[in-house]
Amino acid sequence: MTKPHFDLEYEEGPTAPFVDWVAGGNFDGYIQKKSLKFIESNNQVLLEVTILDQSRFDGQASNSQILGKFEYTDKDTITIKYADIEMRGKILGDKREFIVFEIFGQNIKEVYKLK
Repeated sequence: MTKPHFDLEYEEGPTAPFVDWVAGGNFDGYIQKKSLKFIESNNQVLLEVTILDQSRFDGQASNSQILGKFEYTDKDTITIKYADIEMRGKILGDKREFIVFEIFGQNIKEVYKLK
């Protein structure tokens, strides 16, 4: 079973999860980045969301941390569960430096790279 690096951060590049073009072409949205840290004891994983810019966002987005669980699953994959989200991933790269995830039921793919 391919294991992630423990106690190190895997980062996703900046993304814009909410973007809306409103009347007249005005932009409403924000930019964030996510990171994952796997903790070997109790198979925990920490998901951290950092808001990079919300200067053009009409709402309020905030930084967050969510503690979840991971498990090794079939075909040398890893599954993370936190809150009501479940994502399945594959660890890639000669040095296990990438993890590609698909979030179940949302058709969202995410790529994290070892920081």
